[in-house]
This record gives sequence, structure tokens and C-alpha cells, in this order.
Amino acid sequence: MALGPLVIADIAWQYAVRTTELAAKYRIEVLKKLSRTVGVLYKRYDELLRKNLDDMGIKRISTLSQKFLKVAANDFTVLWCSMNNDIRRLLPNAPYQDMRTEALCGYMMLELLKEHNRKMDELIMERCGHHDCAPNPTLDSLRDALDAYISPDKLVLSDNARLSVKILYNKLSQMDFVNEKP
Repeated sequence: MALGPLVIADIAWQYAVRTTELAAKYRIEVLKKLSRTVGVLYKRYDELLRKNLDDMGIKRISTLSQKFLKVAANDFTVLWCSMNNDIRRLLPNAPYQDMRTEALCGYMMLELLKEHNRKMDELIMERCGHHDCAPNPTLDSLRDALDAYISPDKLVLSDNARLSVKILYNKLSQMDFVNEKP
């Protein structure tokens, strides 16, 4: 099983959890239902993981995502700052900018996962000639939920923000998860 996509998804969930915690901290009444929905989605995702992985496998994914967060700490800081700058630029007087930034970072992790899956689908098609792709509706629903936290408007990301996501993807591609000791 490929661990890279699971690591990306785990990091996206971490951003989503921080987003819901900030929404609760600020007591944003409008987002209560959305935060509950994110909690339900997290439980559903956990159940899907447990169908294929045991507790040791799930713990390994968490450990590898923490390792990746440490290895790429500077890049994640640049990602956060780039996303925060974009939100401040496009929504200068909007409240809760740190919550929106966390949501945007999680959203971008899911976009990175989507791009990774697209590249892998192309590779499989090239090598095998056919491919049956199984979408993950739980992660698609999480992407929609994080988009709702950001704002009702679509954000146009700066070149710095897009570049920071590409740098993270390249760094993730360079990591050797297979030979990693548990």
C-alpha cells in the first residue's frame, strides 16, 4: 500500500482538526454544524482505514506524517505564511484569519493529494493500459468542508502559495517510506 497519499491525508486531517478547534475557540455559531460534520467525516475516514490497516499500520502512518512534518518544518511554515498572506490580501478585513489559514492549508493538502492521485493514475494507465480508480468521497467531502471554512468566495492563490505546495510535494516524493523502520 502506498504510504505517501496516506501521509498527505493525515496532515490534511491535522489541519482540519486545528480548524475546528479554532472555530470552537472563537465560538462561531454558524460553524458548529460544519465542525460536527468534519468530526463525522473523520470517524468515517478512520473506519475506512481500519478496514485495510491494523492499529500498528495506522500508528505508522501517524508516525510517518509527524516525521514528514519535522523534515519539512520550514516548508510547512512557508506554506502557512503564503496561505495567510493570500487570505490577508484577498480578505483584508475578514475575521478569524488564522482559522481560515489552517483550513486553506488543509484544503491545499487535499489538492496535493488529488494531484498525486492523478499522476499515479496516469502512470498506471501508461504501464497497464487500464485503471479502475476508486474515489474517496470522504476526502472530497472534507475538501468541501474546508472550503466552507475559508470563505464563500473562491481564493486565487499567489505564485508563492502554489510554489510552496509544489516544494512540499517534491520533498514528499523524495522521502523513503518503504525502508522506514517502525
